[in-house]
Amino acid sequence: SVDVAAARECGIPVCNVPDYGTEEVADHAIALTLALCRQLFPLDQEARRLGWTIRVEPKLRRLRELTFGVVGLGRIGTAAALRAKALGFKVVFYDPYLVNGVDKAVGVQRARTLEELLRRADVLSLHCPLTEETHHLIGERELALLKPSAFVVNTARGAIIKKAAILDALRSGRLAGA
Repeated sequence: SVDVAAARECGIPVCNVPDYGTEEVADHAIALTLALCRQLFPLDQEARRLGWTIRVEPKLRRLRELTFGVVGLGRIGTAAALRAKALGFKVVFYDPYLVNGVDKAVGVQRARTLEELLRRADVLSLHCPLTEETHHLIGERELALLKPSAFVVNTARGAIIKKAAILDALRSGRLAGA
């Protein structure tokens, strides 16, 4: 969002701080994942109504039985993957730009295609940059490959997911939460 050319013309240096926020964004991705998997907000609302009928039980999930799928295993994606692994998730990632062996170094599994990752993921966590290639990376076709019980967490850029597609998947029950 910064006009680098205009800044240069005015003699204003522009720099990138790539490690800024890595831990915080990874923490937030895990917090959102836990809120979805453990149905934190619906259960909080139920408790506030002083009722104890758990209406969200089918969506209440045990972490050790779930696969945490990561799109983009850069700094933030790796930090989120390691946190998910520590919580007991099976962790699988898709990143076509990483060399072979990263999966072994980090101790997670690699999906060779986005389609493979989508079919396996119980939680899809997005950690890729917004580029021409990733704009609407997740649309109707991709969401249809997810399990109806899957959750989507996007702490990357909003336009990586096609907004109308995810809203339709949520409204129709083809996706458990986002």
